[in-house]
Amino acid sequence: MKKWILASLAILIVIPVALYLALPFLASKAVESWLSEQGFDDPHFDVAYPTNRELLIKQLEVTKNTPDRHSTLKAGPVTLHYRPLRLLFSGTFERITIPEASLVISTKDLNQSENIANTEASAFAVELANFLPSFWIEQTPAAEILIGQLTTTLQLGSRPDIKLVGNIALQNQQLFSRVEGYYDAQPLARADLHFTANDRFSFSLLHDNQSVIDVEGRAVEDEKAILIAANHETNLAKAHELLWQIPGSIAQIIPGFTGALKGRAKISLQRTLTQDTTAWLQALSFEDSSKTNIVALSPLETIKVVNLNIETETQLTNDKGLQVQVTPKSKITALNLGNNDWHIDKLDFTTQSPITVNYFDKLTVSPFRISLAYKDAQFGVMTLASEPIELDIQSVNAAKQTFSAGYTLKELKVQLGKDPIPPFFAKGLFTFTPDTLKTSYFFVNEPLDIDLSGDLSYVINNKLLKTNWHLKEIPTNELPLKWRNYLPFKWPIDIQIGEGFYSQNGALSWWDGTLDGKINHLMRDLHVMYQKVAIEGINAKSTTFLRDKRIDEQGTLTVKQVEQGYSLQKLNAEYRINQLTSKDPIININALQAELLGGTLTATPFYTTFNDMNIRTDIEVSELSLNQLLQLENQPGLTGQGLLSGRIPLTYHQGKLAVKAGDIKAVQPGNIRYEPTDNVRQMGQNNQGLAIALKALSNFNYTTLSANANYQSNGDLLLQTQLSGSNPDWNKGQPVNFSINIEENLIQLMKSLQFADKLAEQLQHKKQ
Repeated sequence: MKKWILASLAILIVIPVALYLALPFLASKAVESWLSEQGFDDPHFDVAYPTNRELLIKQLEVTKNTPDRHSTLKAGPVTLHYRPLRLLFSGTFERITIPEASLVISTKDLNQSENIANTEASAFAVELANFLPSFWIEQTPAAEILIGQLTTTLQLGSRPDIKLVGNIALQNQQLFSRVEGYYDAQPLARADLHFTANDRFSFSLLHDNQSVIDVEGRAVEDEKAILIAANHETNLAKAHELLWQIPGSIAQIIPGFTGALKGRAKISLQRTLTQDTTAWLQALSFEDSSKTNIVALSPLETIKVVNLNIETETQLTNDKGLQVQVTPKSKITALNLGNNDWHIDKLDFTTQSPITVNYFDKLTVSPFRISLAYKDAQFGVMTLASEPIELDIQSVNAAKQTFSAGYTLKELKVQLGKDPIPPFFAKGLFTFTPDTLKTSYFFVNEPLDIDLSGDLSYVINNKLLKTNWHLKEIPTNELPLKWRNYLPFKWPIDIQIGEGFYSQNGALSWWDGTLDGKINHLMRDLHVMYQKVAIEGINAKSTTFLRDKRIDEQGTLTVKQVEQGYSLQKLNAEYRINQLTSKDPIININALQAELLGGTLTATPFYTTFNDMNIRTDIEVSELSLNQLLQLENQPGLTGQGLLSGRIPLTYHQGKLAVKAGDIKAVQPGNIRYEPTDNVRQMGQNNQGLAIALKALSNFNYTTLSANANYQSNGDLLLQTQLSGSNPDWNKGQPVNFSINIEENLIQLMKSLQFADKLAEQLQHKKQ
């Protein structure tokens, strides 16, 4: 009995002592076992036992090989603190302390690992729940792990290395870490990580000690899937600064901006990932609701500020594919647009209906509506204002990158002078392809009788802009009254426009800073009163040519009648005006013809500058009626028969008209009859010479009639007339020669003719 008691006591003493003495060995084996479970090859290391309940690994170096990478972990010294009972019953430590460790991961060439991947494909299966914080916190070999600095290097072959340097602290079922990232040995950003045993997590990406991305959420698992829900927020300004440091990143292409992206996302994943990744991805679902606010400064040379306020809903499901929807009332605002030629203070694009983009076998975009509002639009001397423009986007073909849209402007206000023009109504349709933007337009302004239609196209690759238009006929009789207050100049009071019509069409192109095109003008049956000159039946057809910075005008003009005491009829002219935009345009008159006094006046071609007119031309006179010419003298009883032709050299310079050595002759013999009034006969009784002339001219058959004309700039006209012939009723028909000089102030004559016409009108009015 005594021996049995002693043996039992020995066992009770020896076994605990043996176990206690074996604790360092058990701790070493626990570390080896844990490393092997993580896939590291042959984890052997030397250990020491510096103090009680403490294991020291002076240097740890292990490797791990997978089909696509080779990993090397180095750490040391590693201090493992343990409690005997915990180590004995759970195989875990109290605390592990590592001042410094490094992990180098080198990616392998795909060809080298292809065979390995193929051999292991059938056995490939990953339990994603093993990546959750709750799993690997539970699997850690210690209740507390402290790593002073862990350097993880990802070697990507020909590409620059990515390095992460940070610390790790696992305490109270929570893991904390701050990591700093390097790209090609250049510091990029830091990240703060926090995970808990109940699968809550938070992540903050920092740059210059300011947050770039913040994510906070939780993962929940069931038998089939893992659901992750998280709130996220991105500081876009800091994100741009961060990406700018990476060569070739998109940040080096787009301009700097500020703003934030906020939202909440949900993602559902199948628990097990197998080699059938297609099926796994098809089972994945994703939802996100986000609000984006971006302010970009000077994104383009002609735009100072762009502000985006956009709300989106994103879904990814197996039955609907990827769907992104921009919600109504999302807005894009541009401020201070323009250059030296034009300016828009503010431009707003607002969605009036959802914009849905879906990718399921192919990319589709649903029809949608947006409104365009602008403020203080200035184009040269023209100011525009309108109610918001409604855009109806239709026929969107995402594959071909084309769409068409209709637009409507209910009130477009244009201001050229002191008062705004009555509002326009406008509508149209435009289509967009990767190469070309085309639009048709239709403008109507009923108060101003404007009806304009046309189309415009822009070829994106070579920046070629083309447009053509047609303006329907505008009645001219009320044109001055309707337009008087809207023109940038004062309408001349001595110009009155009567009946008539004006229309226009044209085509222009703009390429590489060069303007080219033409504008066709048509004026029909126009009547104009200028001072006391009545111009009736004006018909004009002309074309304005625009070539780069040069503008020329060419056209034809016909006038039914010009009434100024005498009647000028059937005026026809062909003209060309060169270099309209120059300081002194040049006018070419290629043909000028009119009917006067029953005959024809034809001017030889001439040209002159516009500002300092200097005209030299010959007026060819053909078959003027002698009788109508004599009527201009307003001498009762004086008539004639015959036709006159000749040539009148005419000059006009510095506002002065002159004729030198004009020559007019009778085409053939004719007759002059003069039946004087009683007063003239009485004068003949006292003047023998006058009496003879009156008798000779009572029935004078002339054989020769010629006149040499000289006209001075003050209006004095000198006619040196040669007349020869006979009167069969007087002096037995003996030949008679007359030399008659007539001096008349033509300006006064014209005024007197106008006065006579006015007096006759007044007498006729009183008689009625």
